[in-house]
Amino acid sequence: MSQNIRFFKDQMSKVGVSPKEFLEKEVDMDLDNVEVKLGELEAEISKFNANNDKLQRSYNDLVEYKLLLDKGPSAAVAEITRRLHRRVLGPLPPVPTGQGKLAAVAVLRPPVPACLR
Repeated sequence: MSQNIRFFKDQMSKVGVSPKEFLEKEVDMDLDNVEVKLGELEAEISKFNANNDKLQRSYNDLVEYKLLLDKGPSAAVAEITRRLHRRVLGPLPPVPTGQGKLAAVAVLRPPVPACLR
């Protein structure tokens, strides 16, 4: 609670509002209610931050996919194949093509059971 009070004191001083203005108004405030309200607002801000992080990750993924599609369908297919392989069977080893670029390797494996498709 003392951290919250110090934070509000700092914020009020930055804005140029003094606590005396509030104390002179003789508003009956219950500190328990204020603390509960602060807790609710803090929880709401935490949810906003979590949602913002999820949205940022989704946006970054979409930008990455767009870049892959802009490179051409073969690059996109190779990247998607690599990611699927990494999720299902583990990392796919890159193979040099001789021009400093990497190519995807087709790996023969047993068919995927229908229940996992």
